[in-house]
Amino acid sequence: MQNYEIGSLTKVFTAFYFIELFKEKIVTSQTKINEVVSNLPTKNYPTIGELLTHQSGYGYLIPLKLSDLIGIIKHKGIRRYNPYESNMCADNVRKILIEKKIPTHRRRVYSNFGYAVLGLILSELEAKNYEEC
Repeated sequence: MQNYEIGSLTKVFTAFYFIELFKEKIVTSQTKINEVVSNLPTKNYPTIGELLTHQSGYGYLIPLKLSDLIGIIKHKGIRRYNPYESNMCADNVRKILIEKKIPTHRRRVYSNFGYAVLGLILSELEAKNYEEC
């Protein structure tokens, strides 16, 4: 099971990786998620540009559940308890993309999930794990 270790450094790495892909004309900032990630239902998915700039509409709590939030409070937010660790695996990111209603209003909201989606897109484009990229 592949995890996306989301953090400040990986966000910078991911953004610069996409700049290189834009230069090589492999994708553009207007490429939508479902144009790269296979087997997704027809929806109005955000673009790579919207994901990169936190304008996809995916909120900062996605994919957390109520039990995750309770766990964060219970553990006083310490780093040892990180619900993103179990929620940001490739299969779960794909599942959320399939099941979640796509926000129609693309607003600017910080989104770790958006960067996990970008990790999945990189994996699909390069046909290797995000970590290998």
